[in-house]
Amino acid sequence: MTTVTDIKKIVTHFSEQIKQTEHKQEVTVAGRIVSVTEYHEDYFSEDQWVAMNIDDFVGIVNLFVLKSEYDQMKNDLKIGNFVKSTGYVNQLKTPYSIESSIYAYDIQLLK
Repeated sequence: MTTVTDIKKIVTHFSEQIKQTEHKQEVTVAGRIVSVTEYHEDYFSEDQWVAMNIDDFVGIVNLFVLKSEYDQMKNDLKIGNFVKSTGYVNQLKTPYSIESSIYAYDIQLLK
């Protein structure tokens, strides 16, 4: 089973560190999939995305994966499985908080 020690060896950032990154900064994260939400075709104008939340033992990472890539790995990207993903940080700053998510261009199942 994957542990926080295993994850520490392969990530550039844990969930709480992502809030301190720059918008569009490249990061690598890893964790256990805790939710998957497929959006309907009209939700996004051009690209289709699947939202995933992963638990990295520190907090939750909001991850967006292109639906075309998700469809290729759908059997592996199930709740409870561990993944590693690299992508770009999307920062939404408000006067009260910083909302961060990652738009992934690579996702891999951890075994």
